[in-house]
This record gives sequence, structure tokens and C-alpha cells, in this order.
Amino acid sequence: GGTGDGTSTTTDPLKERKEIINDTIDAMEHEIFLMEKQGATASEIAAKYEEMQAYLHSQAEWYRQQGEDENSEYIRNLQEQWWEYEDSITEAYRDAFDERLQISEDYIDDRNDLDDWGADNEVAAWQRVLNWMDEWYKQGLIDYEYYLEQRKEVTKKYTEAEKQAWEDALNAQIDSLSEQTDAYETMFNYIVTQIDKQIEALQEQRDAEEEVWDAKIQAVQDANDELEEQISLEEK
Repeated sequence: GGTGDGTSTTTDPLKERKEIINDTIDAMEHEIFLMEKQGATASEIAAKYEEMQAYLHSQAEWYRQQGEDENSEYIRNLQEQWWEYEDSITEAYRDAFDERLQISEDYIDDRNDLDDWGADNEVAAWQRVLNWMDEWYKQGLIDYEYYLEQRKEVTKKYTEAEKQAWEDALNAQIDSLSEQTDAYETMFNYIVTQIDKQIEALQEQRDAEEEVWDAKIQAVQDANDELEEQISLEEK
């Protein structure tokens, strides 16, 4: 077919479709660029990529309906693009995951620097981090490989905090026992001092009484001696 001026009017619908797809994808990618600049969440960006994946899938189906097989350059290009978006989704969620983890770690570091909590509270804080990590994974917001890698690191920190909590508890118990021991020693020393004072007082009292009795006995002895001497003189 052709026109009178000799230019061909024959068009390739497959190529035309490819150009439409490229224009549509360009527009959607620009939309994502704007979303990122406007501070969209990872979930919103991922949802946009999923929308683009669904679009690519529908276009691949159209090519199949035109008789193109899986080795078709058109379909292969669409599949490669689909997987690139899959990687972008993974990356978006990893970035969001890292951002949340950084906020959690900064919070824990700040509290530790201020030293305004005990190690038991740090354990609880790391447990909360592990909980939200697990929740993200359950909801499919983070890939298993990255989730596992980050969870191992946080579990190490949780274990270190738990160990510190046990050490703090043990030291507190030792301090408490030491204080009790000191208190008992102080009490014991006080009692011993009081007993010593009482013994000393009794000793002094006994000594005084002994002196009194010694004087009385001496007086009687003197009287007896004097009496015997008088009798002896009278006998002469």
C-alpha cells in the first residue's frame, strides 16, 4: 500500500505499541521521581512500581495475543523491565527499613548516652525493634534475605543488653547484701561496745564493793587484834 506521493502508510502495530508503552513508562517513572521528591513513603512508591508492573504484564499479554512467543524481543524487554521494578520495590522497602532501624538505634543510643534508664529497659527497646521487624516480614514489606541479615545484628545487640541487665541485677544484689552485711557489722560492733561498757561498769562496781568489804574486814581484824592485845596485857 502507499499514497500518491510515494510515502508508505504501512505501520507495524507491534512497534507502535512499543512506543506507546515507552511513553507511558516514562510518564510513570517521572511520577515516581516527583513522589520521591515530595517525600512519599516506601509503601506508596512500591505501590506505584506494582502498578507499573501490572501495566507491563498486561502489555506482554497483548503481545502474546498477537502471536508473539516468550522469546519475542518485545516480551523479553517487558519482562526485564518488570524485574527491574521488582528490584526497585525491594530497594524502596530496604531504604524504609533502614530508616526506621536507624531511628530506633539512635533512640537507644541517646538513652544510653543520657544513662537515664537501666539495661532492662534497653532489652525491652531492642525487643520492640525485633517485633516490628517480624511484623514487616509477615506483611511482605521486606525480603527474607535482608530481614534475616538485619535481624541477626539486632539479636546480637538484644543479647548484649540482656547480659548487661543480668550483670546489673547481680551487682545490685551484691551491693544490697554488702549493705546488709555492713549494717549487721555496725549493729554487732555497737552491741559489743555496749556489752564491753556494761562489763567494765560491773567490774568497777565489783572493785568498789570489794574495797568496801576489804575495809570492813580490815576494821574487824584491827578490832580483834586490839582486843587480843588488851586481853594479853590484862593477863600479865
